Amino acid sequence: MYKRRAHILFVYAQALDRVALTRQVRRIGDDWLEAKMKGPDDAIEPEHLAWADLVVALDETSCHRLQTARISCPYRCWRLRPGLQWHTDLQQQIQSMVGGMKLLQRLDP
Repeated sequence: MYKRRAHILFVYAQALDRVALTRQVRRIGDDWLEAKMKGPDDAIEPEHLAWADLVVALDETSCHRLQTARISCPYRCWRLRPGLQWHTDLQQQIQSMVGGMKLLQRLDP
């Protein structure tokens, strides 16, 4: 059984509405994850990485940013493409992440 929600740090380089992005993540995965957002002008400090269980780059630029920073925290690159499909793709990725957590919980005695 999970003791707490997973800490996920989302990193993005696009001009996004941080409030809307946070709201979308919470709507889908609030029982399973706690999210923080770092945009293109935000520094990723060591305390952010210490907090995070996983860092997720939402686009190609952010993925490159994480790769060149050589962070010690586990990270994934989702590489969502800008456009109308972006929010739907994000929703599907978060639902997949939460679905994996639910599956692992069922396997935990």
